[in-house]
Amino acid sequence: KAKGEVTLEYSGSDIVTSVSDWPSSGAVVAAGVDGDIGLYSHTTGRLIHSWQGHRRPVTRCLSVTMSGARRLLSASADASVKLWGDSASPLATLSGHEMSVNTVDWSSEASVVVSGSRDCTLRLWDAESSMEVSKAKVLRNVVTSLRVCPGRNAVVQCSEDLRIRVWSTSSSTLREEAKISSGPNQLICCDVCPDGNYVIAGSKGFSRENCQLHLYDLRQLREVVVIPSFDQTIEGVAWLNSSVVLAVSKDCHVRTFAVQETQDIQELNDFGPEANPFTCCCLLEDGTVAVGGSGPHISILRYSPVGRGRPAVVAGI
Repeated sequence: KAKGEVTLEYSGSDIVTSVSDWPSSGAVVAAGVDGDIGLYSHTTGRLIHSWQGHRRPVTRCLSVTMSGARRLLSASADASVKLWGDSASPLATLSGHEMSVNTVDWSSEASVVVSGSRDCTLRLWDAESSMEVSKAKVLRNVVTSLRVCPGRNAVVQCSEDLRIRVWSTSSSTLREEAKISSGPNQLICCDVCPDGNYVIAGSKGFSRENCQLHLYDLRQLREVVVIPSFDQTIEGVAWLNSSVVLAVSKDCHVRTFAVQETQDIQELNDFGPEANPFTCCCLLEDGTVAVGGSGPHISILRYSPVGRGRPAVVAGI
């Protein structure tokens, strides 16, 4: 156990599927394959609060601010999106998808929830009424990941049809603006740079084949760099700032990369290999990062912005 590490058996399932910051609380939200969601202290690992209501694995959870109030959004393989408050029961359930909802995000610009599913649809939802306000379906567009573009009425999504699509959400209506070929293998995770100019995405692969990070320029609508970075599927990516990217994978590694002005990517740190595969990651308010995986285990890490080496373990849950 690293100095300062706190260990807690994750309540519920043996695989953590999603982690999210819970701002101004010193806590992290974690969800698992059992459908439960928990709020855990960074420092003690103690379970502070739990939300229950999904019948199948949670695919993504995230903290959002709606009308000045902190809320939790969750998507699930049970084909639903749920909106939570302080109660253990959901404030609302957004129903309409016909298959697993693989991802969800909140657009503060358009004031809508956006979700993507295996049913080949993206949907916009009004959070106040819980009603669907727009739907877009494209044949074979099995949505694997999506993120809202900061400062824009737009969302970027990855698909099993080997394309990245950019959608406008202006006037609470989905309209496809562009699509970019994503190469020979599926992209299963993505994140948009804080300045909204770049998308980083991780691909599915094995034995080093197609286990790559892909960087896309949203201004030029093209791929600018591909880097072979892991031995197994890249399960999660997150921008730590406008030039540093975090990535986690099934080969038990957590790595950070610097995106240079030359559009090159330099590996900064490598935390691993650990005993279990990593499945998800996120940036926390205090500048540390949370990574989750099988085991189950959540680690809170602090990375060094310069040089190479192992990130310091702040805490383990």
